[in-house]
Amino acid sequence: MDSTTAKYRDNTLTEKCRDFLQTTFPYFVIHSNHVSILSDFTLHSVCSAIYHSAVAAFAIPGSQKVLAPESSLAKVLSAIFDNDHRAFVLEDSDRILAVLDGEAKGCILTQAIAGMLFILCRLAAAYPQGAAHGELTAQAFERELRRFARSEQRTSILEKIEKSHLWGNCFAKIELRDLIMEALKTAREETENSEDPLSPALELEDDIPDPVAWVNEQRPIRDLGVPEGLTIMALN
Repeated sequence: MDSTTAKYRDNTLTEKCRDFLQTTFPYFVIHSNHVSILSDFTLHSVCSAIYHSAVAAFAIPGSQKVLAPESSLAKVLSAIFDNDHRAFVLEDSDRILAVLDGEAKGCILTQAIAGMLFILCRLAAAYPQGAAHGELTAQAFERELRRFARSEQRTSILEKIEKSHLWGNCFAKIELRDLIMEALKTAREETENSEDPLSPALELEDDIPDPVAWVNEQRPIRDLGVPEGLTIMALN
């Protein structure tokens, strides 16, 4: 792929992300400049709705078979978050969210959206519509999730969003869109400058007996998913 084609592809995906983020605004609530999510929804239910809308919007060849199942959402969320934060997005329960305040919920949802879009953009770049690259396979999907789960780009996205000033000082939902776009841009630049970047060529699969072993692996515990200066409240 020549540089002109690659630049056009990247610009197209950037605009697709920007346009898609507009559709996520109804799930956020801004009250007295503090960001939260709709009170009648769990993080899992919102993540599910947004994920399936994003899969449809990107329309990656093979996506209905590989990405559309609910089990694929669980794998994507497991790749984005560390073990100690996965329950907030994987369990469709109000009780698990009782330990989070509104700002923490808003932060986690924003991180989830950014992670989803980063993964989908890379898959869309590897399997563009109408190109002779074939369809996305389950093996390629698993490989991309493994790479992202272990990457510095994942950490960069989570930290940039976590440390934003917006959680207690947000005036418009468009600021959340801009925060996600900036996080994606930074992660993409880090990928391009990395000595061992995440390869967009997903055709060659790793010979790993258990392709989802990364889901249960122990990663260093980080205080991600909760805005800086906030804490998780004790569950009674």
